[in-house]
Amino acid sequence: MFEIANDVQVVDADSHWTPTHDLWTKRAPAGYKDRVLHVEVINGDNMWVMDGEVLDPVRGGGVVSKDNEKFPLFEAMPWGNDEVHHGAWDTNIRLGVMDECGIKHQGCSPTRSVSAARTSARPRIRSSS
Repeated sequence: MFEIANDVQVVDADSHWTPTHDLWTKRAPAGYKDRVLHVEVINGDNMWVMDGEVLDPVRGGGVVSKDNEKFPLFEAMPWGNDEVHHGAWDTNIRLGVMDECGIKHQGCSPTRSVSAARTSARPRIRSSS
């Protein structure tokens, strides 16, 4: 018998990825740790900062909670990494969810803060080194 599910490879082409707070700082040389994208607490809020420039609040980048419940985007927007499903930032958990859902491939875009860092602060780091 023909089973289409075994022949179809599902591709998720519009997914987003949230970096862990230490993604760049744990890899950067000591002299650059305060210049690469990192998290600082400013006025009680976790904020992405790069080269002294405050970019954006840290957000979890997902609409599925850590308890596997889906929420409307505007309710989920203020979540940080602790509230969002850990598959938003943990690669092993994400791959497990993809396997459970039958997703064979996934194209991920970075969260807005990562994009903002790429376009605003990075050129200054390049020109000053």
